[in-house]
Amino acid sequence: MPRAREIAKLYHEDFDHFAPYIDQLPVHRIYFREKINDVLLRFRGLRITNNGLRLLDIGCAMGVLLEEAEKQGIEAVGIDISRDAVAYCRKHGLTAHAGTIQSVKKLAPAAFDAVTAFQVIEHERDPLGFMERVHTLLKKGGMVVLATPNYGGWWRKIMGRRWFGFAHPEHVVLLDDNSMRTFLAKVGFRDIEIRPDSPRPFPLSFAFKRAADYFPFLAWLLKPFGKFNFQNVLAAITTAQTLGFDLSVIAEAVLNLKSVPGRLETIQEGQSYTVVVDYGPEPVALQATYDALKLLNYKRMIHVLGSTGGGRDRARRAVLGQMAALQADVVIVTNEDPYDDDPMEIINEIANAAQKENKQYEVNLFRILDRQEAIDLAVKMALTDDLVLITGKGNEPVMAVSNGKKIPWDDRNAARLSIRRKEGGTL
Repeated sequence: MPRAREIAKLYHEDFDHFAPYIDQLPVHRIYFREKINDVLLRFRGLRITNNGLRLLDIGCAMGVLLEEAEKQGIEAVGIDISRDAVAYCRKHGLTAHAGTIQSVKKLAPAAFDAVTAFQVIEHERDPLGFMERVHTLLKKGGMVVLATPNYGGWWRKIMGRRWFGFAHPEHVVLLDDNSMRTFLAKVGFRDIEIRPDSPRPFPLSFAFKRAADYFPFLAWLLKPFGKFNFQNVLAAITTAQTLGFDLSVIAEAVLNLKSVPGRLETIQEGQSYTVVVDYGPEPVALQATYDALKLLNYKRMIHVLGSTGGGRDRARRAVLGQMAALQADVVIVTNEDPYDDDPMEIINEIANAAQKENKQYEVNLFRILDRQEAIDLAVKMALTDDLVLITGKGNEPVMAVSNGKKIPWDDRNAARLSIRRKEGGTL
């Protein structure tokens, strides 16, 4: 068992840690309103009115449950280990204390009719001591409401070591129904009811993001292009089922999927802007790329693209230029795979089409023959929260030039080089 000091280091004191929670406050309100109604139904069954009821919420975070309790006439008090969370609660007129139920001295014995602790007990080094302290804080006939990951549940059995309950190092105690019931009874609780928790109605985009946090090995699938990847995986699952594959075999295959190199691949070198490399060599594929990128929150798009020579669909060049001009804030046209065609002629055809859509040369439209220099410029121009999109080659390892020659090339490596130069102050 880790020491208390070691566990404390796992918790953040930066307010940004709560940003995803705050973004979904309406969802949390629905969830905690239901929980408060459950508490009230219990007391009304005992013919106890709301007036004078006192509730303690352990791990109160942004105080959503406290707000919902007070709307129902319940006097609510919160505790959280985060001083930022407590400051947020107090700023919004709620009563909250920083610390734990062991460290906060203002909590009198037998002071509360109900104690709630949602996603808390799994963080406790000594869950038995934690619940003993909770028991002393409750009035006679009071109730406690807990929510925690179920170690004995079917989801843990399916996911094995990849279960979300194992994803966080601060989860130091994990309980199943039997162990929960046993130690609650040992503390002295009676009328113990264990049931599945109700889900929170998160929007799909948030569900993908949080699922990626809980299942880091599937982060490539779930974010930043969760919907895009998920649709592809669902199509593959449906096809496999139609072909007669067993669902367990399909599930194992999905769990072992890896991202496709050079297909909506995010290049991350610690920069404050996003760089994405994709194939998208022709209009239909490029439109699918643009559609997927709508899932991202970015300020500007800087698009680096070109088109191929060698007698391949010359008409697409103008279409690509028009599409880039309409979708991107900055368009940088460069060399791609010219074969024996004049690379500048290809570049000009694309760029001229972009110009017709009100892009201005040397303002938000650039022609650069050298592809590395084009990527350098895009990265150099990128500011915080901008998106640099590089399309046309994906993970192709060569560039096809004149006289049948193929020179080594990789857009991903080129992007990494540009980012490192910029972050190192040499770009």
